[in-house]
Amino acid sequence: MSTRTMHLAVEASLWHTDGRWRLPGTFTRDDYFTDPRRWVEMAKIAERGAMDLIFWGEGYGIPSTFEGRTDAAVRWGVQWPRHDMSTMIPVLAWETRHIGFVQTLSTTFYHPFHVARFSASMDHVTGGRLGLNLINSARTADFGNFGYDELPAHADRYERMQEFVDVCKALWDSVDPLALVLDPETGEFADPRLVRAVNHRGRFFSSAGPLPVLPSPQRRPLLLQAGGSAAGNAFAARNVDVQYASAGDDEDAWRKMRRQRQLLNENLAAAGRPTDDVKLIFDVAPVIGDTQDDARELLRAMRATVTPEAALAYLSHNTTFDFATLPERFTLAEVVHQAEERGGSRNGALHALAFTLGPDDKITKEVLVDEVRRMIVPGGCVGTPAQVADRIEALHLRGDGDGFALHLRPSITGSVALFVDRVIPLLQARGVFRRDYGDSATLRERMAR
Repeated sequence: MSTRTMHLAVEASLWHTDGRWRLPGTFTRDDYFTDPRRWVEMAKIAERGAMDLIFWGEGYGIPSTFEGRTDAAVRWGVQWPRHDMSTMIPVLAWETRHIGFVQTLSTTFYHPFHVARFSASMDHVTGGRLGLNLINSARTADFGNFGYDELPAHADRYERMQEFVDVCKALWDSVDPLALVLDPETGEFADPRLVRAVNHRGRFFSSAGPLPVLPSPQRRPLLLQAGGSAAGNAFAARNVDVQYASAGDDEDAWRKMRRQRQLLNENLAAAGRPTDDVKLIFDVAPVIGDTQDDARELLRAMRATVTPEAALAYLSHNTTFDFATLPERFTLAEVVHQAEERGGSRNGALHALAFTLGPDDKITKEVLVDEVRRMIVPGGCVGTPAQVADRIEALHLRGDGDGFALHLRPSITGSVALFVDRVIPLLQARGVFRRDYGDSATLRERMAR
């Protein structure tokens, strides 16, 4: 029996969008997305399974790249609506004891003082269970809402991101844990020598400090990062506790996981950090049925909910390229070049598509739509509970990762309960997932193991 256990997270970003709302069991027509009771139910189920954390991605605008307007995204529910899910965290923390909560925040739009104060305060509220997934934004719909006319250069976004983290860390460390005196005899509340100014003035940010928040249970929230570019990988190695990565859903996914681990270790060595300093978590999308045929039918049904226009609006939003402008036949190499000229991601959806379909082969919109459906609803982990457990265990042991962020669809509670009740016991019996939370007091402590 293996003693190398994995970490497991619920990827909770977009249960309600991209056609999934059309399927039975997804609370269609009620207000589940805005109703905290649904999220509390899901969080309790995940905690029953001893899962590590709930993860929310983030976006700040209604997708508008396709045809230069929001109509398609609104019509088909493409990655909208998208509320600020940090508002759910105090509710879920009150109703649970162990599971952690990771909120994504953009270093492109926020000021580090705001994020440092918010996260330190929320870490108190959760009892040391908060994580931050730091991103730099590259979607045109987001930029327009914050007053930008165009995307900043890729290198500038990462330089800003590094300065952002440096300022946050200085602010988190500006109040010493021993600063409070609370002497009723003298009336002295705190020792001013242990509350220090930051006085940062940089290219992108200025902040005087100190942070007007007491040191939180973790001192700093658990930091995550999900960029896959060379700059993103180097940033992760310098700064974060957990890197979130994608390895695809084909039979060679474990090889891609190993390459990502090797790349991370090389970057950690360059940054002067031990190789076990950063955990590496990969996304996986289990589709579970009582039989393999049931699971395949659910996969087919989920993919069928994505209309052609919705697929192209989704891809346009995530690549900065308007796919409404394409001719009937085209090469992805041409599209990649144009998207990069507009400041789009250099290691995202388009590159994955080009790798799968071939960058220089002429393809049609129909072929592209089918592939985008597979991207939105991956099919690499489909089957009975035992088959899903087999796949996850094999990826874990062969891929050299530290765990998985699980896209459990389509039901916000039912799909999580199915995994917790029928897959996790199999992983526990095989010794690759823990049976309880143990004695870890904070999210950071648990993720370090």
